[in-house]
Formats: sequence, C-alpha cells, structure tokens
Amino acid sequence: MKKDTFALLRKLNERIQDVHDSLEAVRDEEEEAYDNLPEGIQMGERGDMMQEAIDTIDEAICSLDDAISSMDIVFDETDMELVIGTNPWDNLKVGGTVIHKTFGEGMVVSAEAMGSDILLEIAFDTVGTKKLMAKFARLTKI
Repeated sequence: MKKDTFALLRKLNERIQDVHDSLEAVRDEEEEAYDNLPEGIQMGERGDMMQEAIDTIDEAICSLDDAISSMDIVFDETDMELVIGTNPWDNLKVGGTVIHKTFGEGMVVSAEAMGSDILLEIAFDTVGTKKLMAKFARLTKI
C-alpha cells in the first residue's frame, strides 16, 4: 500500500473513531437523562421516543465499531514498522494517567493487545469508564 493511501486511511479511521467517541458521549448523556426521568414519563410516549433515540445511536455506534474493525484488518495486514514506525503506546502501563480531549483526565485500568493496537480501558474522572483503541484515542500521557 502506498504511504499516501495508508496515511489517508489512517486519517479517515481517526475521524470515524472521533465520531464513534462523540456518539458514545451523546448516548451516555441521553441514557442519564432517561434514567433521571420519573417512571411515569419513562413509560409514556416521551420515554419511548427517548429510548428509540438511544437505540438508534447504539446501532450507529455498532456500525462504526464494524467499520473500525474492518480498517484494523487493513492496518494489521500492512507492515506497520515499514509504514509508520513503532506504536507509541507500547510503554503505556496500567495505572498510568492520560488526557482525552473529550473525556478529560483518566487512569488506565487495563491494556490488552489487539492486533497491532492496544485496547485501553480508562476510568475518566467525569464520564466513567470507556474502552478505546490506543492508536485512535488521541490520548496524551501524563
């Protein structure tokens, strides 16, 4: 694969991950709003509409998960060392602190190798625990 093509695919995949993360944040807010409704409203038309919106957002997140997984296959089949060098997250440790532009500061709870990437579980101070792929999460190590 040409370097330009690979770079473009990488950027597109990062955008997909950004949309994915944003949708998760919106879904979480909507779920919290739904959970805070009185039970009578939850069981009514308004509650049904909110739940349908949450379900639709979940479906979109699943579709984006599929797209990200498909792109991971492309990246796994490419010699990453020759194209972009080593993974900057190889030295990330459980218990380490990171900052995410949307979710804020958090602590790495777990890190699991997945192909040429790392699945991170991070406990953020403001939004709870999130699972993110290290290459696409745009994290800053503290």
